[in-house]
Amino acid sequence: NVLFSVFELKETGEVVGWVNSSVDGPRNRNGLLGIVVRPEYWGKGYAQEVIEWTLHYAFLNLGYHRMGLSVFAGNERAVRLYTKLGFKEEGRIRESLYKDGKWEDTVQMGILKREWKAM
Repeated sequence: NVLFSVFELKETGEVVGWVNSSVDGPRNRNGLLGIVVRPEYWGKGYAQEVIEWTLHYAFLNLGYHRMGLSVFAGNERAVRLYTKLGFKEEGRIRESLYKDGKWEDTVQMGILKREWKAM
């Protein structure tokens, strides 16, 4: 299963970003989430709304058991949002990105269906 959605402003139809998830197979039902929001829309709640919708759809309609994602450790705003939505840090890939003259870690995060339902 692959879910891909473009999200846009209702008033103008202008594209705000996109979200996708894919699952590794019917037995494990382990999903991977990706999201891109255009910079001019950062901090306005669009990412939260779209991720909440994606989790709801993936867990209840597609039968996902788990949803995971990767985020750069320096993207503190995204890490805070994912934590607020119930994702937990599951691991860290050290110094996996060279950005602005320094190495940065990638954080692996995930949420289980039962954790999502308990929120």
